[in-house]
Amino acid sequence: MKFNPENPIFIFLDTLTDFIFLNLVFLLTCLPVITIGPALCALSSVTMQEARKEHSRMIFSYLKAMKQNFVSSSFLFFFYIITGAILLFNFAFWLSFSGIIGTLAVIVVTFCTFLYLFSICYSFALNARFKNTWYATLRNSLIIAFQHLKYTLLFTAVAIIMGILGVYVGSVRIFLLSFGFAFLSYYQSFALIRIFETYENQTKTVSANII
Repeated sequence: MKFNPENPIFIFLDTLTDFIFLNLVFLLTCLPVITIGPALCALSSVTMQEARKEHSRMIFSYLKAMKQNFVSSSFLFFFYIITGAILLFNFAFWLSFSGIIGTLAVIVVTFCTFLYLFSICYSFALNARFKNTWYATLRNSLIIAFQHLKYTLLFTAVAIIMGILGVYVGSVRIFLLSFGFAFLSYYQSFALIRIFETYENQTKTVSANII
């Protein structure tokens, strides 16, 4: 049988292999923990390139994007780590209180937690696509989150569901560890590209503030 590189089966297997290697490199670069922010940013950068059919060497593009956005994405990561710790402390603290004050405080903390999750949905992808200060990226992530609430709720729900299933279901864990993170980022990229086009059309330079 003659080998045909354009055969859909070979194309699928080649793409799957690329995503397996991308997922592996992503996991390895997350291992130091402090590099999780740059790794998320680089993963978004590569998968958005693939979704726009700007095909390139995935691993090379990943490492290049990680290096280029290392400082800004690290600031974002440490911000989320510190903010997340504060939110967890406040949940634990206010849940121990009974009465109206404790209930109101828990409601406020819950609202802030949703803002926190909404921001994460966009911030690392924004940092990968637009050159901006980390503060402006955080601000823009919240503005975009509410302007595109349908996508925001979908992204948040998928992240929560996959996180829970990843902890309790072995097959989901295998999926995530084999190629799942890259796969989910890739399909999320199609929506992100559509969202970002709104702001890209407002400016011709990536260095401009998008909002």
